[in-house]
Amino acid sequence: MWSRTELNFSLTELNLQKSDLVFLHSNVGFSGLCRETNPAATIIEGILEKVTETGSLFLPAFSYSFPQNRTFDPTVISPSSTMGSVSTLAESLGFEKSKDPIFGVLGKGKAVAKLFEAQSNRSFGPGSLFSRLLDLDVKMLSINAGAGGTIVHEMEHRMSVPYRFEKSFQGRILDTRKNVTTDIEWVSYVRDLNNPFTEANFEKLTKKLYLEGIWKKVPLGKGYVASASSIQVFNYILQAMKSDPALLLK
Repeated sequence: MWSRTELNFSLTELNLQKSDLVFLHSNVGFSGLCRETNPAATIIEGILEKVTETGSLFLPAFSYSFPQNRTFDPTVISPSSTMGSVSTLAESLGFEKSKDPIFGVLGKGKAVAKLFEAQSNRSFGPGSLFSRLLDLDVKMLSINAGAGGTIVHEMEHRMSVPYRFEKSFQGRILDTRKNVTTDIEWVSYVRDLNNPFTEANFEKLTKKLYLEGIWKKVPLGKGYVASASSIQVFNYILQAMKSDPALLLK
């Protein structure tokens, strides 16, 4: 069983600073029971207390539905496939949502408004939110979710890996609050879904980063909290993939 006190201790051990930009991926359930009544609230509020004086917290709010229905409402926060109740709770805590219809991001803190406003019409690559976060050395924070944060796809884009490619999607942004509809073209970075050898798997990367001391991990209940500098992770991947081009694949 874990608590807010243990979470605070773990985040302190990971040297989380008030000026940090933090991107969280989480699977809270693997840490077991929480002494507080709402584990998701405990996680988000605990991290916000650490970083949002001058830093920012970002959460995934991916929908993946835009390529199918071609309609996106940026005012609606839906549960992320990777974060579940944590993403849902963020709406009540005043998080803003990025305009990416596929790899949407929730954010709260000093850097959020400027980063979201300046975002281009692509999920990865020049001008994208993930590119800007990598340039700013966002801290990759994981609760039982390994080292394979979404920002790794930005790293793959910069390396022009052969198993991913850019793909454009035409659709509409539907802002129900303003009753305005806008046509858009959005560029994502995808893999061939018919080729199982292009499927991502970050287990090997997580183990190697831990052994190298880049991925720092401390206990949280039955699970763990871990973090790494995204720039350090990128530099490691750049070198490691010279001898292991399949480092990030299943």
